[in-house]
Amino acid sequence: MTVIPGPDRKEFTRSVIRMYLTLPETPERAGRTDWVMANNLFDRKIARETVKQALLLASVRRLGRPPDMPRLAPIRSLHYFVPVIEELLEQPLPDGYPEYLQRKIIPLTKLGLGGKISGPALDQISTIFSDR
Repeated sequence: MTVIPGPDRKEFTRSVIRMYLTLPETPERAGRTDWVMANNLFDRKIARETVKQALLLASVRRLGRPPDMPRLAPIRSLHYFVPVIEELLEQPLPDGYPEYLQRKIIPLTKLGLGGKISGPALDQISTIFSDR
């Protein structure tokens, strides 16, 4: 039986931070607490896929809010996503739903609901969130 090694700490944390910063309504740069949180997720052995799904799910939930609802403040920390990560640890998404979220976030962003991602960056989100 061949064992495929998981990502090392550096690869994992960089990947999580890159996904986080690519999303709409997140900061332009990661702060120290974001890096600490990414390292904490690695220490807890949270799968990168679970983190990815949580980031997408929380973002689509935010962007898909009814337009008559008050606008939410921008996301200031990776900590924002921890409750959704915990939610997915208890109840994983059904098969095919992560792909649906990935397809859903781009049109919501194009509508101008997310703020940050536009033009060439839309291709970037697809690349960063795709499975390698």
